[in-house]
Amino acid sequence: MKKPVLLLLFLFTLTALFAANLDEGFGGAFPPPGWKLINGGDTKTWIKYGGEMGYVGYSALIEYSATAHDDWLITPQLSPAIGASTFSFWAKNAFVQLDRCNIKLSTTSNNQADFTVSLASNFAPANVWTQYNYDISAYAGQTVYIAIQAISTNLGDLLLDSINGPYLTGFEGFETNNFNLLQWDNSSSIPWTIQSTNVNLGSYAAQSGAIADNGTTSLTLTQNDLLAGNISFYQKVSSETSGDYLRFYIDNVLQGEWSGEVAWTNRSYAVTAGSHTFRWTYSKNSTSSSGSDCAWID
Repeated sequence: MKKPVLLLLFLFTLTALFAANLDEGFGGAFPPPGWKLINGGDTKTWIKYGGEMGYVGYSALIEYSATAHDDWLITPQLSPAIGASTFSFWAKNAFVQLDRCNIKLSTTSNNQADFTVSLASNFAPANVWTQYNYDISAYAGQTVYIAIQAISTNLGDLLLDSINGPYLTGFEGFETNNFNLLQWDNSSSIPWTIQSTNVNLGSYAAQSGAIADNGTTSLTLTQNDLLAGNISFYQKVSSETSGDYLRFYIDNVLQGEWSGEVAWTNRSYAVTAGSHTFRWTYSKNSTSSSGSDCAWID
């Protein structure tokens, strides 16, 4: 039932960046990378559960609470397409008292207020593990988020597992601790590396190679048959101000450049449909160094 899940944090909001479907079994970090958890009730919110009530291995669990739940478990951004437009999950109520939830969809963001589409309301899964399926083909060609909102008061425990859905919208968080997830070109003489000391989210981020004065090191990704959308990433720089730069290019056209001490910042750029090459380059001038003398992306 379960397949290894891709642990992806570096968010490319690019439709059809690569064909990896949502397949989450909650075996890793919780919430999983790319997912969002909103705790709107008391302290008993969605958690990772590995006990005997689970389905296969681990599950997501919302525990009994005497006060009202308003707890949201939200998927990464998804790209429904014709032929790949079903959202499904396995669920079980652990007790006779049936815990209830709403299944909601957003076409704009993963903020709570944007979940204006209802796929199921006041829904009570059965007392045995059962798979539930939702057709979201009406949103083919768009990007969406789906939320499971726990809403009950003074009822039982609700478990979820094996959540499957359309294509993930291109996440890469370097959580594989290598550059193998996507077809990265990291062929500079002093290449970029994966490290765990300085990260924005998750356990790993990419760091520019340790180049000398007048040096350059680049990390490049080419993707074909993209739909129009945006590419977003987090970057950080610690370098000589106005001397050593992290630069970002789309198809060899400069989009942005940063030097000095720049904290983790999200950058986002529009991308047209078709094939594109994205390149992050750290380069040094002929004199001096400052700070950590490098850049990071995540």
